[in-house]
Amino acid sequence: MEGLNKFTDEEKVGCRNKDEDVIPVGGFLMKQHTVISTILSVKPDKLIVKAVKKLRDFEATIIEVDEENRVLKFALPLKYYPFLAEFIEEYASTVEYQVLTIIFHDLSAAKLKEFYNRAKDILKLWIISPPQSYVRILGVIKTTHGNVMLEMYPRRTRRKGTIYLRYLGRKGDIIDSYTVLTQVVAFRQFQNRQTFYNEIDKASKALKIAEVIIRNILRSKS
Repeated sequence: MEGLNKFTDEEKVGCRNKDEDVIPVGGFLMKQHTVISTILSVKPDKLIVKAVKKLRDFEATIIEVDEENRVLKFALPLKYYPFLAEFIEEYASTVEYQVLTIIFHDLSAAKLKEFYNRAKDILKLWIISPPQSYVRILGVIKTTHGNVMLEMYPRRTRRKGTIYLRYLGRKGDIIDSYTVLTQVVAFRQFQNRQTFYNEIDKASKALKIAEVIIRNILRSKS
């Protein structure tokens, strides 16, 4: 299951983003931020080095630069979505993106199981215990602005636990197995600027609702 998360490394998703929020939940702190994770093919007539410099000017975390195939992978803070639309129109021949909230926490595997027991009758969830690995939770949170994919991983030695909330939109309406819940489902194609703005607006609202639901369940009593 770990291989499903191309952008799960804390450094790669920019966990030290300046806009990171600290959320007090049940006596402990949870840090979160929302990014647009993007895979972009650079136009043949555009310089990759110039594209990377422009992205870094807007606090992008560069995940991968594939000069041979002219592909950039990066994560950009959500607040810069107008810049991203302009950047895509100028530099991209093809692009796909996902909008996700990343939350860092100190919940143990036992606490994740407690969360599952509280939430399983409210949300569509699966708790998974792979052989020789750690427990994790996958699921779907339905909101009025679209569906949100939930991934929860416990804290480990010298590493924070992580919650990923990935905007799915109308995807995820019918989910019968956790095996289809990969981040590939969360990626979508860039069509035009207005459609992109509309998707960002819905994603922002859906992710905020999902975050509040998770926070309230964690605060609730068993």
